[in-house]
Amino acid sequence: MLEGKVIDANEQPISGVTVRVRIGEFSTYYLESGLGPRPGVWGLTPFREQDYHSPILFLIDIVEYPGSDVPRSVAVTIPFTDCTAGQFIDIVFQKVG
Repeated sequence: MLEGKVIDANEQPISGVTVRVRIGEFSTYYLESGLGPRPGVWGLTPFREQDYHSPILFLIDIVEYPGSDVPRSVAVTIPFTDCTAGQFIDIVFQKVG
């Protein structure tokens, strides 16, 4: 499972933020940070079978709403070159400025 949390500059969870996760060239997921027992947290499972191998390139940014390509942040690029699916936990975004 890929999990993440959206937090503000004071390290408080932010709910209602849409995170776009692009995995490789073909998989795009839109995840909203939510309310409840784990506010600001989102999870993604499972990866598609073709994404179970390295290298894996993640492009992660905050967008206007699910399905939107309008960015609200700079995209973070995270390359993994020696890994298998299931090793990705706790990707954290922190709002700055």
